[in-house]
Amino acid sequence: MDEPVSRLAIITFVSILLFAFGAPASPKSIEASHTGAADNFALDMNPSATPANTATSLGSRQTCARIEANGLQDADEDAVDAIIIDVTATNITSAHPVIGFSYDVSYDETSLTLQAHDPNFLLTVNPGTEFFDASEAVPDIDVNDKWNGAGVDTGEGAPESGTGVLHRLTISADAGAASGTYAVALSDAAHIDSRNDAFIPDNLYGGSITVGTSYCSRTDSDGDGVFDEDEFSCAGAAAVYNPSLRPERIDGAFAGISDDGDTDIDELLPSGSAAYDCDGDGYKGDAVNTSSQSSSEKWVYGTADTRPDQDPCGWAPVPVPPFNLPIGWPADLRGDSSFSANKVNIQDLGAFTAPINRMNTSPGDANYDVRWDVVPGKSGLSKDINVVDLANISNVVAPAMLGGVKAFNGPNCPWPP
Repeated sequence: MDEPVSRLAIITFVSILLFAFGAPASPKSIEASHTGAADNFALDMNPSATPANTATSLGSRQTCARIEANGLQDADEDAVDAIIIDVTATNITSAHPVIGFSYDVSYDETSLTLQAHDPNFLLTVNPGTEFFDASEAVPDIDVNDKWNGAGVDTGEGAPESGTGVLHRLTISADAGAASGTYAVALSDAAHIDSRNDAFIPDNLYGGSITVGTSYCSRTDSDGDGVFDEDEFSCAGAAAVYNPSLRPERIDGAFAGISDDGDTDIDELLPSGSAAYDCDGDGYKGDAVNTSSQSSSEKWVYGTADTRPDQDPCGWAPVPVPPFNLPIGWPADLRGDSSFSANKVNIQDLGAFTAPINRMNTSPGDANYDVRWDVVPGKSGLSKDINVVDLANISNVVAPAMLGGVKAFNGPNCPWPP
């Protein structure tokens, strides 16, 4: 068996090792291989989220972070108008431990700038590390929408394996950056082992940065049960990062007080909020909504005002003009049973067929009731209440009030009526 290539020799041709996997870099040419590769290289857009990443452990991966770009440190920022993101590796095998890595990160350099990087994580854990940084210069000002991160441990200590952080990057929003969502992608990634063989990770996962009035999809920064993008349009920017403020509610402990901090009591939601989920139950307020991914509270409760989108819990067993009352959670179709009260399970699905069969009916049919038409319209099928409505209840609804997990067989609604 060949002896491992000396790591002191590797530095002589590090650019070849890290950028041209098939080129002869030594008497033993490099092999780009998936066997023994890491499961993935990924971007974690908020590495400090609990549990925080360390050199040798990873918490939950966040796919998006937000920069306000206002000269203050707010939103998801780790410094003024800047965020820290991690480049991570999962399951680098002990049979092919890492002594070097390379990757490209692509982003919009007309609006964002990679300001700094820190490689002192996984590759520097073991004694004897002598890390050579082969990354591009920072700040990244070449305006080619790409930056290369690379480095190799030239020391004689034991190489590292396992899961952890390869590189920590700082990215800022440029002055005048337009509001919007910007993709941040990984490509051309690999690690090399102590034999100078290269291994391309099985998967690459990128992320995104939102700037200005754009918000990360399905993120609840203040943990109040309303996603940021909805809360901004339902209660104003001040509520997005303040757990004591939320869109106006009218149920239970929220009745009779000003929830959004404007001193008005139990007022209707603001103009423009109808396309958003203001109470966090997974259903938007807009009465004209034919998306199979969400439904309409105004539609199923038969009202033109915003009250249904101000109460996230509760069920409506029978139509009570002019509403299906009590207003609450469109997914909770069977709340009169202790088995199904205040949660979504098989009894809610069963309510489509028993004791009255609502399936395959439309307005004008004897058994049609808009309360079961949770996805308005036919969705391309022949009748309004159909399998799309069933699928919405069983597979689609993953509301902010439940932390974004699927409602079916999930937690109870946190604010019982």
